[in-house]
Amino acid sequence: MTANGEGARVAVVTGATSGIGLETAKGLAAAGWNLVLACRDPQRAGAVRDELLPARPGLVVSCVALDLASLGSVRACAEGLAGKLSRLDLLVNNAGVFCDTRQRTADGFEATIGVNFLGTMAFTRLLLPTLTATAARTGHARIVFVSSAAAAFGKLRTDERCFTDGPHGFPGYAASKLALVHLTAALAEELTGTGVTVNAVHPGDAATNIWRGDSLLMRLVAPVMRRWLRSPAEAARSVLHAALAPELADVSGVFLGVKGERLESRRYADAAVRTALLTRAAEVIDQAQAVR
Repeated sequence: MTANGEGARVAVVTGATSGIGLETAKGLAAAGWNLVLACRDPQRAGAVRDELLPARPGLVVSCVALDLASLGSVRACAEGLAGKLSRLDLLVNNAGVFCDTRQRTADGFEATIGVNFLGTMAFTRLLLPTLTATAARTGHARIVFVSSAAAAFGKLRTDERCFTDGPHGFPGYAASKLALVHLTAALAEELTGTGVTVNAVHPGDAATNIWRGDSLLMRLVAPVMRRWLRSPAEAARSVLHAALAPELADVSGVFLGVKGERLESRRYADAAVRTALLTRAAEVIDQAQAVR
């Protein structure tokens, strides 16, 4: 990315071609942020870039290929960004999936937790040096994980096959979002004193592509749910609050609700599960990337 000097704030947004990610990118562009759109489909990302540029003269928007279902793609994308970005002030981990049938990532993980958690964790960790270097110069950088209140219903396994034999559908989705809450807390503790804050946010149930599916249950539930779901633009306001609110500048390790309230649960505070989960995740990520 060019034209990203010390005065130009830079944000990476994953999954920015539709839904909450698209609306988050629009909101950041309107606020004067330069953007990197990290998406599976470069052509669609390019269309978003072309839509954003005329609205803000001088805006710099780059598109990079990122498939969170492939740790090879994750590493290639993150290493490419590390070589191009002179600063990174904000990472919005928005991309995610809901798999109502069993699917696998390129590395053999159950797709829901493989994409929503493992791919996101790997991508974030690879960008930490750029985030911390930026915070050292500017005093602050932020990481925002788009989670879900479904995390309160999540149950996490930490055995050797927890990421390959885990559930799909709502149980898998809830587990993946709970895993993100644990990752938020762990990273916040790890990054204490660096100037990088880490928070998760529940943007509310929104009418996004996450409600598309082939199973009978999804075909029955989705039309009913869409009647009262928030719009992606409404949901993005909660994400933008977590990303931009001045009052959150020094807040880290918090799971924020739709209105900015703190969401709490005994599941979120289980330190033993958190340690076991993140240890296991780091092991399988390292193993998968070593194979490549």
